Amino acid sequence: MTGPGDPRKAPATATVAAGESAGGTDSRRLYTLGLWLAAPLVLARLALRARRQPEYLQHLAERFGRYPVEEASPAGQRESRGPLFWLHAVSVGETQAARPVIEALRARVPDARFLLTHMTPTGRATARELFGDGVRSVYLPYEFPFAV
Repeated sequence: MTGPGDPRKAPATATVAAGESAGGTDSRRLYTLGLWLAAPLVLARLALRARRQPEYLQHLAERFGRYPVEEASPAGQRESRGPLFWLHAVSVGETQAARPVIEALRARVPDARFLLTHMTPTGRATARELFGDGVRSVYLPYEFPFAV
């Protein structure tokens, strides 16, 4: 007879590869399949939104993880190589709310660089108004494996 502490009654354990969660690979595959199936609908929605606001189709490659290389400064020098802070601000309100955060970080880390990602053209335009070239502002990529 076995008791509650008997090792023969111990629960089975799964072996998981480093960097994976149990079932993570199958979940990711299913999620990626869903992204590919939804992609035509997402592009159609962007096209429809672009009828009212053409900026939705500008910088389309960024939505798939393709970004232009950072340009050199006018003096031919790369900008600061300090730490990079990445903040995500979906639209206008969140972009405005990011301003005090960026200002506080700049005060504490003067050589810091900032990447601000958005989902809407208005959020992106607001970042341009608030920060000019002091903050790199791009669209957040969709979560395709090749894009992130």
